[in-house]
Amino acid sequence: MTSNHCRSVSLSFHALYALGTIASSDKHTSWPAPAAPIAWSQGYNDPMTQQASELLQKALSLSEEERAELAGSLIESLDATVDEAADAAWNQEIARRIEDLDSGKAKTIPWKEVRSRISAKLTHGK
Repeated sequence: MTSNHCRSVSLSFHALYALGTIASSDKHTSWPAPAAPIAWSQGYNDPMTQQASELLQKALSLSEEERAELAGSLIESLDATVDEAADAAWNQEIARRIEDLDSGKAKTIPWKEVRSRISAKLTHGK
């Protein structure tokens, strides 16, 4: 992953958080919008431009659904180039996993059980 790509991913998460919504598949996980203005930028100490800060404040006044749509559009705009080979490989992997689930080859584990296993490993160090 390139430095710029890492920065984009980091900025994407922060932008979504600042807008109050993170999209995951068809669902949205929401956090309350920040009470005070947040000025995210490319660097920890770089303040956001006045124009970007004003735009952020306007975006924060939108409904949750509007913020989610806006955030999705902003994220898409960061990935202007598509790695066709990687995209094809992921599509094949997704199709394979769906087939494994549909055929019964792969079994799902309820989240409660997974969480319990993780907790046990963390507690017992195994």
